[in-house]
Amino acid sequence: MSEAGFCHVAVPAPVDGPFAYIIPDRMRDIVMVGVRVAVPFGTRTVTGVVTRLLDAPDTDNELKPIHRVIDAEPVLDDALIRLGRWISDYYHAPDGEVYRAMLPLGVEVETRTVVQLTLAGESFLSPVTDALR
Repeated sequence: MSEAGFCHVAVPAPVDGPFAYIIPDRMRDIVMVGVRVAVPFGTRTVTGVVTRLLDAPDTDNELKPIHRVIDAEPVLDDALIRLGRWISDYYHAPDGEVYRAMLPLGVEVETRTVVQLTLAGESFLSPVTDALR
């Protein structure tokens, strides 16, 4: 189990980071620098990149835990994390936006709402659907 109980996550938003999050105990073995994680950000959940592991929080703000780890292996290696940090500093660009641009094509996470009719709904609608046949 990793000693790190906290991490910095770069989120794809036009804001200065990094943002610190708690690594839940069950995720300590799988959270690594360069993996994507789903984290709470304001009122929504976003996908960010872990940029640093921390033994202790480096802020007095109330921290929230990571929701889930998306990748089994880092999608950005240490060299790309350092390059992204340099690009962000040099161009004064939000780090999360820089890392999102560095991700391989096709790894964006999409959110979709799926609606399914329950048995109670089917029985309620069956007289209507039978009448339409």
